[in-house]
Amino acid sequence: MRWTDLYLGLLGAVAAFGAVALHFAGASWWPVAGLAVLAAIMLVSMLVVAAHEERVLLVGDPRGSRLNRTKDAIDEAGFATVYCPGPEVQECPAMHGQPCPVHDRIEAVLISTSDAYTGPIPPCGEALHVGAAQVETPDAVARALDELVARAA
Repeated sequence: MRWTDLYLGLLGAVAAFGAVALHFAGASWWPVAGLAVLAAIMLVSMLVVAAHEERVLLVGDPRGSRLNRTKDAIDEAGFATVYCPGPEVQECPAMHGQPCPVHDRIEAVLISTSDAYTGPIPPCGEALHVGAAQVETPDAVARALDELVARAA
């Protein structure tokens, strides 16, 4: 979710809180209703925008600086990001034929592994019915982002 959507949701929550506070303070119903309607419009708008965002699944340790830089670049390109800890942190159910726990609509998958990881790469592309790219270097991240931006255009 992009920062603009987050702020829209935050403003909607503040407006809803203001409506409740005015109601309990004994204000007339006009300002309470106005703030409540404004809050509803902002929150619904945020949800509608978020539901139609293109999402990229980032597979790997989210504490790593490589994946954080990738997330920032993906956000700047206009995509929402979803995290999965990846096979280095947690066993992947898709590697055993079970469904992937990520239930979002995913447009692309970027898999980031450490240089020391020698295990199998999870079949995220097959499990989520999208293409997958293994990302190991900053150059590969840049190429993958260029491909995502080109697909979105």
